[in-house]
Amino acid sequence: DQLVLAADTKHYYRKRCHFFSAHLSQDTPSAGAIELEHELVWMKPAQAIAALRLDSQRWAVAQERQMRFWRAFLASDAALAVHVPAQMPDAYGFGDSPQMADELGKLVYDGVKTATCGALWEYEYEDEALPCVGDLEIVLDGAGEPLCIYEITDVQIKPYNQVAAAFAHAEGEGDRTLAWWRQAHWRFFSRTLPRIGRQPSETMPLVCEQFRVVFKA
Repeated sequence: DQLVLAADTKHYYRKRCHFFSAHLSQDTPSAGAIELEHELVWMKPAQAIAALRLDSQRWAVAQERQMRFWRAFLASDAALAVHVPAQMPDAYGFGDSPQMADELGKLVYDGVKTATCGALWEYEYEDEALPCVGDLEIVLDGAGEPLCIYEITDVQIKPYNQVAAAFAHAEGEGDRTLAWWRQAHWRFFSRTLPRIGRQPSETMPLVCEQFRVVFKA
């Protein structure tokens, strides 16, 4: 009497065309799970139910942490200077691994990274609304802990080959040159776009955001 579960070895949580990676053994943030890798795991029904309950508990814990962080923001002076939505905004981590979420999240926290971009194709594939000026976002680290909240200050759609050096510098990664930005983002989109049946191209449309941090943990 065994139950076969197709369990994700990784869950990728997507928001704004970035990916936050969390293993099932870690706390999971609130976002849509995208199944990328699977393995067959043999479990007795009781074991499977216990595993699902544990994952649900971890998700609830992560949700509560984010809600506490959001309530702290609402009680701060920072909330008086921005448009506050009726509901807590989405929370996500940068990159496609916990390590990247840590590294890029710290750059945002420190004020080095003030821009980001994602493929328009992914927004269209997910039927997701594009970001707007004034939107707030909660940034998570590699363990799903809230780091900061930022406000979007500018949104433009540009082809990959027309992204300017100033935007690459604002992204704050690597040596901050356009050459480094192009190489790093080409590799990133080469990993992430095939899941929606796309390949990176010189003219692929990118949603380019700029933002400012308004609240820190």
